[in-house]
Amino acid sequence: MSGSTDSTKLPIDDKHDVSQTEDVEKSTIDEAIDPIAEKKLLWKVDCHVVPPLLILFLLAFLDRMTKELHMFGQDYSIALFIFFIPYILLEVPSNIIIRKIAPSTWLCGIMFCWGVCTVGEGLVHNFGSLVALRFLLGIFEAGLVPGAVYLITMYYKRYELQWRLSVFFYASILAGAFGGVFAYALAHMDGIGGYAARMDILNHRSAKRIFTDWKIWCGVFMYMGIVNTGYATSFFIPTIIQEMGYTAAMSQVRSIPIFIVAAVAALLVAWSTDRMKHRYAFTIAGVVVGGIGYVILLNQRGVSVGVKYMACFFITTGGYMTQPVTWVWLNNIMGSHYKRAIATALQIGLGNAGGIVASNVFITKQAPFYRTGYGTSLAMLLMCGAMCTVFFFGLKAENKKRSNGGRDYRFESGELENMGDDHPEFRFTT
Repeated sequence: MSGSTDSTKLPIDDKHDVSQTEDVEKSTIDEAIDPIAEKKLLWKVDCHVVPPLLILFLLAFLDRMTKELHMFGQDYSIALFIFFIPYILLEVPSNIIIRKIAPSTWLCGIMFCWGVCTVGEGLVHNFGSLVALRFLLGIFEAGLVPGAVYLITMYYKRYELQWRLSVFFYASILAGAFGGVFAYALAHMDGIGGYAARMDILNHRSAKRIFTDWKIWCGVFMYMGIVNTGYATSFFIPTIIQEMGYTAAMSQVRSIPIFIVAAVAALLVAWSTDRMKHRYAFTIAGVVVGGIGYVILLNQRGVSVGVKYMACFFITTGGYMTQPVTWVWLNNIMGSHYKRAIATALQIGLGNAGGIVASNVFITKQAPFYRTGYGTSLAMLLMCGAMCTVFFFGLKAENKKRSNGGRDYRFESGELENMGDDHPEFRFTT
C-alpha cells in the first residue's frame, strides 16, 4: 500500500489501459515483455495490494449490529442515515487528495480516525452521542472505498481487474457472515468481558470533459441502484430472518450461509466476466436473480418460511453479483488517472445515496412485510438494470462511431495528449 499513484510509479496501468481490441492486446509492446517476469510481478502485486485493502474494507463493515445498541423505532435508521451525509459529500475530495499524497499515509490516517470513532460508539450512553459519532465516522470512512478501488485499478490490466476488485469487495460479504458469528457470540457472553492520450493535467478543459461525461453519470445511477440492495442486506437480513419466526441468535446464524453463497457467486462472476471480456450480461443476471427475491418477498402472504428464506439468498446473491462489476466496468472505460480517480469517487460517493434509501425504507411498523422497503429496493434494482442497458448500447454505439472515423476530427485538437478516453483510438469495454 505504500508509494504514490504517480504515473511513473505505476507502469502496469500505463501499459495496458488503452483498448479492448485484440490487436492492441497483441501489440509489439506486449510481445516484448517477458511472460515469466510479468507473472512474478503480478503475483507480487496480488500479495501486496489487494489483501491489506481487503482487511480494511472488512473492518469497515463490522460495526453493523442492532440489538446490542438498545435502539427503538426508527432510531437505527436515523443512525444509519446520518453516516451517509459526509460519506457522500467527501468521497470526491478524498480521491483528489490521494493523487497528491501517498495512499499509505492517507488510507492509514483515515483508518486510525474511524477506528477511534468506532471504539467511541461502544462507549456512548445516549442516542445523541451515537449520532454524532456516526457523522464523524462518515467523514473519516468516506475515502476508503473510492481510494482503495482507484488504487487497485492502477495496478492491473483491464481483464485482470474484475477478479481483484471482487476479492476486495468479498470483504463486505465476509463481514455479513462474520457479523452474524460475532452477534451470535455476543448474545451468549453475558457476564464476560496502456498507450492512450493520457490526462495527467487537471485543467479547466479536462475538468469539463470529466464532469460532463454521460458515462460517469450513467455509472453513478448503475451503482446507486444496486448498492441499495447491498446496504439493505447488510443492515436488515438478520432482522428479516428473525421476523420469519426465529430467535435473534438463530437469525444471525441463518444469515451466515446467505453471505457465503453470495460470496461464491460473486467470485464466479468475477472470474467469468474477465475470462469472457464482457460485463453487461453479468450485471443483468444479478439484477434478474435479485429481482426474483424481491418479488417473492413482496408476495409473501401464504408463502412458506423456507421460500422466504430462499428469497433472501436470491436478493443477497443477485446484489453481490452485480455491484462489483459496476465498479470495474466504469473504471475500465476511464482513460486517465485523474478521470479515473474522480469518476470512481463520484460513482461510489453519489451512488451511496442508495444507502440513504436503504436505511430509511424498511419501516418498523410495516414488519414483517416491509412493502415500502421491498418495493423501493426492487425499483432501485430495475433502475440499475436500465442504466446498465443504456451504458452497454451507448458504449457500443461510440465504439462503432470511432471505428468508422466519426471521432477522427479530434486528431486536429491541440489537446490530443491530454484527452484520455476521448481519444479517437480508445475503445470501450462492453
